[in-house]
Amino acid sequence: MSGDDYLMAREEWDDRFAGQRRALRFMAALTVVSVVGGMIGAGYGMYAMLNSRYVPYIVAVDDLGKAQLAPSPEVVSDWPAPVVKRELETWLERLRTVTPDIAVLRSNHQAASAYMDVGTPAFTKLETAFNQPGMSPLERAKTMTVSADVRSINAVGGSSWRLEWVETSFSRTDGKQIARKRFVATVLVEFRAVNDLEKLETNPLGLFIRDIDIQEERA
Repeated sequence: MSGDDYLMAREEWDDRFAGQRRALRFMAALTVVSVVGGMIGAGYGMYAMLNSRYVPYIVAVDDLGKAQLAPSPEVVSDWPAPVVKRELETWLERLRTVTPDIAVLRSNHQAASAYMDVGTPAFTKLETAFNQPGMSPLERAKTMTVSADVRSINAVGGSSWRLEWVETSFSRTDGKQIARKRFVATVLVEFRAVNDLEKLETNPLGLFIRDIDIQEERA
C-alpha cells in the first residue's frame, strides 16, 4: 500500500468512526451530569423532609363561589356543645374499649393519646392506672373484651366536663358476661392550635385533656 493509499484509508476511518467516538464521549458526560444532578436532588429532598413543618390552612369560598386562601387558622375555643361531646365520646371509647384485635387496640390508644400531652396530670394518671396489675389493655385483651357504652356527657362549668359510661366485659373463652361496671369521670379540657399532621388527623379540634378524675360508681 502506498503512502497516499494509507492516508486515504485513514481519512475514511476517521470520517466513519469519529462521530461515534464523539457520541460516546457526550453520553458519558451526560451520564455523569445526570448522576450528580440526581444526587443533588435526593440530598435536597432529604433536607426539605427533615426541616419541613406542616402548617394547616383553610380554603375559603368568596361571595362568588370562588376558592381563596383564608387566613391562618386560629384557636377555636367556643365549639358547640354537641361537637365537644362527640369528640369526648370518641376519645373515651378509644381509651376504654378492649378488643382482641391488637392492631386495632394499639391504633385506638395511639389516637386517644393525641388528646393528651406527656407529663400532664391526665396522662400521668392514666399511665399509672394502666400499669397496675391486670389493668393493661394488652393483658386484658388476652382473656376478655370490654365495650364502653357512653351514657352522658355534660358541661360542668368553665373547662370541666362530666362523663358517665358503662363498661361490660365478656370472656373470650365462652363469650359470657364477666362484669358490668358504671364509671363517672370529670375531665378538664383546653383548646390549642394543632400544627402536627399526625395529631391534626386524630384531633382536628385541638381539644386536649389536661386532667381527669375517674371513679367507679358502686351499686
